[in-house]
Amino acid sequence: MVETDNKTYQTQKTDSKSYEKGYGIFLTRTNFREKILTSFNESLPQVIYAKKIVQILDVGCGNGKMSSKYLESITASSPGIEIDLYLIEPAEESLKSACLEVNDFTRSVTVFNTSIEEFVKLHGGMKFDIIIASYVFYHTDPDIITKLAACLSSMGSLAIMMGTGKHPLRSHPVLKEISKHGDTNLLEAPLINLKSSGNYQISRNEVITDVDLKGFWKDDVLSPEGEDFFSFIFNNEIVTFSNQQLTALNETLSRIFNNEDGIIHPIHELIWIERGV
Repeated sequence: MVETDNKTYQTQKTDSKSYEKGYGIFLTRTNFREKILTSFNESLPQVIYAKKIVQILDVGCGNGKMSSKYLESITASSPGIEIDLYLIEPAEESLKSACLEVNDFTRSVTVFNTSIEEFVKLHGGMKFDIIIASYVFYHTDPDIITKLAACLSSMGSLAIMMGTGKHPLRSHPVLKEISKHGDTNLLEAPLINLKSSGNYQISRNEVITDVDLKGFWKDDVLSPEGEDFFSFIFNNEIVTFSNQQLTALNETLSRIFNNEDGIIHPIHELIWIERGV
C-alpha cells in the first residue's frame, strides 16, 4: 500500500485483459456516453444533496474517463460536496490512468487493483453512499449485485449501466449467445430478490443511443478498426471467432448496411437501486 497526497493505492498483480483500444474506438463512434450521462444527471439520488461528504465506490472504473464524468455531474449538481472515492479495477495500467482522471473531483481516493468478487470478500463490510457499476456485468456474475447492494449506506444508491437485449448486433441468435453478458435480462433474478426483500427501491430507465458503423465493413471484410471495435463489443477477439460466428456477424452487418445505412440504435439501461433507512 502506498500513500501519496491523501491518495491511497492498494495493488496486486492481475491477469485481467485490457479492452482499451476497442473501447476508445467505441467512444468515437457512439453518443452513448452523452446519453447515459444525461440520464444519470436527471436521476441523481437525494443522498448527494443530504451530505457534505459522500463515499463513492466505482466498480470496474477502467481508465477513469467515465468515472470523471460521473463525478463531474455529482459535483455540479451539489456544489460544495466533497467526495471520498474508492476505485476497483483489475487492470493495473487502466487503474493508474483512472487516478489521474478523477483527481480533480475528489478529496481522497482509495484504489483497489482487484476483482469485485475479491473486493466484497475482503471488504464487504464497507459502506458507500453511491456505488457506480458501469458495464461491469459484461465481466462478472450478476449475482454479485446483492453483495454490492449490501454495501450501501442508509439511503445509499447503486447505479448500474448496461446494454440490453434490444441491440441490432444481438439480433442474430449466434451473436446473442456470445454477447449475452451485455444483456440486462441477466440481472432479473438478483433484482427481483432485492426488491422482494423490502429493503430496496428499484427504478429503471431505457436510453436509446446511436452507433456509426460506417467504414468497418465492406464486401464481407472487416477493417482493422472494425476488428478492434467488435472485439470490444463482443468481449472476445474477432480472430478467435468460429466460422459460424463470423458468418452470423457478416449476415448481421449486411442487414444493417442494407437497411439502416450503417447507423444502429442500441438501447442501454440505467438502473438505480436505492436502500431505505
